Amino acid sequence: MSADHKAALAQGRLESRVVREYLEALRNSKPKRGRKRSAETIQKRLAKIETELATADPLSELLLVQERRDLQDEFENLDSGPTSARRSSRLCRSPSPTASVATFLTPPGGKSASMLPC
Repeated sequence: MSADHKAALAQGRLESRVVREYLEALRNSKPKRGRKRSAETIQKRLAKIETELATADPLSELLLVQERRDLQDEFENLDSGPTSARRSSRLCRSPSPTASVATFLTPPGGKSASMLPC
C-alpha cells in the first residue's frame, strides 16, 4: 500500500470514530422521563434505603444496594452537568457550518489529526 492510501484509510477511521463518539454522546444524553431529582430528594431516598436494608430479604437487599449505588453516582454527578457537554468541551468546533469533516480534522499545518483540543 502506498503512503497516500494508508493516510486515506487512517483518515476514514478517524472520521468514523468521530461520528461514532458523537452519536454515542447523543444516545447517552437523552433526557429521562419524569421530574428531575434534587440533591435533597436523593438524600432522603438514600436514608430510606438504609432503614429498609435492616429488614430486607436477600433479593430486596440486592435491589436496594444497587439502587443506593445508582443514587450515589447520580448525586456525585448532579453538579457536573450533562455528559455530552463535558465530552464536547474537549473538542474544537468547526469554523463554519459548511466546513467538511476533512477540513475540520485537518489542522492548519496540513497533517491529518484527530479533533484538536481547544
